[in-house]
Amino acid sequence: MGTLVLDIETASPFEEPPENSNGTKYYEWFAVSLAYADELATTPETEVMFRRGGWDDSHTIDLYQRMFNWCDQRDIERLLTYNGAWFDGKHLLNWASDIDDTTDHTFREQTEALFENHIDVALAAADEYSDEL
Repeated sequence: MGTLVLDIETASPFEEPPENSNGTKYYEWFAVSLAYADELATTPETEVMFRRGGWDDSHTIDLYQRMFNWCDQRDIERLLTYNGAWFDGKHLLNWASDIDDTTDHTFREQTEALFENHIDVALAAADEYSDEL
């Protein structure tokens, strides 16, 4: 069983978020970077997936489907993110819920499963390097 590292990239095409805001309504998902290794000492498999179109839900659905298809081909034991507890996970869950409410997809359930063994390394980095912050 291996480790997945995930990072999402977002844009604010409709409204600039207020300073220090983290409301999902201000963000749209346009890319996800993935890296997977069976063992930490091995070279990871990597993939970057970009949104293939405008901001309507069909393109978000496509990005979820491609991300989960890639992840489903790997034996993921844990997920690492940087600031994923505050940003990546929150927004992925919110977008998934919105899509699930209007379609027959189960993206929220799949996202929750992916984040079940989640480690946010930003928290450890803040503890380790608090003097430098």
